[in-house]
Amino acid sequence: MTEPDDPTSELPDVPSSSEEVPARASDPAPESAEPDRLPEPRPAAEVEVHEAAPAPHAARFQFLFGALAAVAIVAIGAVVFALTTSSPDSGSETVKNWSSWKPADDSIDKGADEIAAHVAPRYKMNGGVQLVAVDGGPLTWNDPTAGPVPMKVALREPADAGGEIVFPKGDGVLYRLCGLGKNCSFDRGKPSQGRALLLNREALELALYSFRYLDDVDQVVVFLPPIREIVDQKSGKRVELPTPQPQALHFERKDVEPLLNRPLSATVSPSVPTIQSITRSPDAGRVQSLTTPNRYDWTLEPANGEAQIFVVLEPMSSLLTSKSSTAGGSTG
Repeated sequence: MTEPDDPTSELPDVPSSSEEVPARASDPAPESAEPDRLPEPRPAAEVEVHEAAPAPHAARFQFLFGALAAVAIVAIGAVVFALTTSSPDSGSETVKNWSSWKPADDSIDKGADEIAAHVAPRYKMNGGVQLVAVDGGPLTWNDPTAGPVPMKVALREPADAGGEIVFPKGDGVLYRLCGLGKNCSFDRGKPSQGRALLLNREALELALYSFRYLDDVDQVVVFLPPIREIVDQKSGKRVELPTPQPQALHFERKDVEPLLNRPLSATVSPSVPTIQSITRSPDAGRVQSLTTPNRYDWTLEPANGEAQIFVVLEPMSSLLTSKSSTAGGSTG
């Protein structure tokens, strides 16, 4: 008897569970048996790391950035050095080189004389002779009988500024500019705006040297040659004054402090102009603005019961403006 064929013998072989069945595009994706489980990370050894190729000019830019950083560090260091060393004693390079000359002595007694001896010969009249004789020293008055008497500045403000009497504080230096004529007026030459401006420039230079190099100087008084005549601006004629009119310049440190932190040549030109060229000098306007507001009449008045004398400074007398004259053009 023949046995029937096995019905399963015609079925295709089913691969075992260990064999992988290739998926077909039409087959739906099987649902994950564990939906909350993340895929296993690939081992570190299997991760390929692709290094970016260096930019063609990377080395050049790195050098430039390094150079710029070095320049920035040097610049910052220079600024810090300048800010921390700006005092006159240990100042920055600008302050150290404030002038090409300085007095050997920083005391008022001797230093002021050195400054006068250095500045005076550089200022000339027409023809090349020295403009004025200059001596300097402490703020004192040489009384014929009592000897040196301390001077105290009494500054009378103009009426439109309140008209108060102010006593500037601190030690001072006195310079006397003498024209070698009567009462130290000029013994030669004619009054002119150029000569007046050149005198003011000399007084300013004396003051700046004093503030910069002498110990504890807070104010400088400069006696100028007295005015003997003025020019009437209406008629153009010269009018002689009954008595020579004393005039002075008064400077305080607080008013010129910024000028002490930059070279002297930035305020007054190294080359001293002449009487004819002073009005065309690059520093003429600066000299005018720094000196004109500080010009005064001056008189000496003894103090009551004290061994001192007041030098009274007040705005230029109305006598000098009553004829519409300019103070700068009438000096002499």
